[in-house]
Amino acid sequence: MKIALKACFKHAFLLVFPIRCLACKTVLFHIHNDGLCPECWSNIHFITTTICAKCGHPIQHRYNYRNQLENYRHICNKCQLGKSDKVNYLDSIRAATLYRGTVQRLVKNFKYDRQLLLRSLFVRWIMQSAREVLNEEDVILVPVPLHRRRLRWRKFNQSAALIKEIHAINGNSYILDLLVRIVNTVPQNQVPRGEERWANIKDAFEMNKAYDISNKNIVLIDDVITTGATVNECAKVLMEQGGAKKVFAVSIAKT
Repeated sequence: MKIALKACFKHAFLLVFPIRCLACKTVLFHIHNDGLCPECWSNIHFITTTICAKCGHPIQHRYNYRNQLENYRHICNKCQLGKSDKVNYLDSIRAATLYRGTVQRLVKNFKYDRQLLLRSLFVRWIMQSAREVLNEEDVILVPVPLHRRRLRWRKFNQSAALIKEIHAINGNSYILDLLVRIVNTVPQNQVPRGEERWANIKDAFEMNKAYDISNKNIVLIDDVITTGATVNECAKVLMEQGGAKKVFAVSIAKT
């Protein structure tokens, strides 16, 4: 009898206060799949295959002798054939999902509509995809910073919000103001891919000298990584100005 009454009460509660899919806002009669409806959940592309150790993009193994070393190191063709004038300051990039469909909608809701409840969902995904990086020795989490003008407009830094949630779960140390964005650059998503993005972000950051990060492992946290130009520029500053031991980049999604 008590079970039946409890079920009736729950049903009545959901009719008055319906729970909606976090992505498409469809009414959910059962809570499952991290608060997403079955259709939206099925459109998430988690990165579960072998990934490139440099750019974090999924790659496929090739088992012939010629590519044996390439497969062992997990370096994709694009990174191997990259131009030699670009120095890669990152030890690795890890992303939980591909930036498309449901994830694209969720990230936009998080960044621009300040739906902060989504950070718990994103951090669960990040913890699964980058656990080995987050458990490195002497790790310090650092957000990719916003310029002060953009921060005033957006009201919060989405990367810093993710870091606080990771800290609450995993206990990692963090420094929210280690990097400062000194140039109010055009948003990278408004710049054509390729050389323009690398040029747009060049010399846009500096390090807060109040901190000592020498021989420390730094994990940069960002929401979406595309070409990797932004996180690589951040890593350059941390290595050259701060003497960081290693710099990793971790994100919700990779395009």
